[in-house]
Amino acid sequence: MNAIHFFDGRRTICHKNMNNRGFLNTHNFIKACSIGIANPRENPKVLDLGCGQGGDIKKLMKLNPSVLFATDISKNALAQYSKRVRNISCNIHIFSHDIRTSFHEDSRFFTKFDMINCQFALHHAFENEKSATMCIQSISKLLEIGGVIVISIPIHAVSFEKTTVFMDDKVYSESTVSKKVLLDMCKKFDLVLDTWLSYEEALVHYKYIYPKLHGIMKVKSAPSKNNIISIFVKR
Repeated sequence: MNAIHFFDGRRTICHKNMNNRGFLNTHNFIKACSIGIANPRENPKVLDLGCGQGGDIKKLMKLNPSVLFATDISKNALAQYSKRVRNISCNIHIFSHDIRTSFHEDSRFFTKFDMINCQFALHHAFENEKSATMCIQSISKLLEIGGVIVISIPIHAVSFEKTTVFMDDKVYSESTVSKKVLLDMCKKFDLVLDTWLSYEEALVHYKYIYPKLHGIMKVKSAPSKNNIISIFVKR
């Protein structure tokens, strides 16, 4: 099962495998803290890149964005996203596109962004060096100077290979990316590393800074060891 078709094989929002709520709450806590810290300015223009079914909408709405773009390759995921935002008062643009292309050339991206949120999606662009290069270049071109991208991504020893992932009782494959390749490619397109934390490190760090939020979100489960939260700034 290809990861690109993962959401298209779902009819409803489903989290039944991820160690149930504990695992999901851990990820949401880390992402919420990172998104809040990274916000570069008031009323930012935000792109939710590889948005899936909209798991980060509430986190992004806390930024009070002036405009929100939500994009994903899965039309089924976007249909769920649309349902989640139907009662939200915000200028929202939702459409499907492929992050493995030079998507900055897509006329539907009619503005640049202060923040790009990309949670567990970027690695799908690393099928090969060409597709990864087009993706990172597009991200750079769509960011304002001083804008940031917040990335959650599984990191592996090598890039441009395939690994097997189990989710929702199904098996699918996804592309791999190494730290060196990601950092080198971002640097090539003027994306400067600001933060690099494993999810284990981030949980300890954010729990100390935001103990109240940690309790409210009922964080209990330990995160996956190879997941990384990173923030890059466009220079």
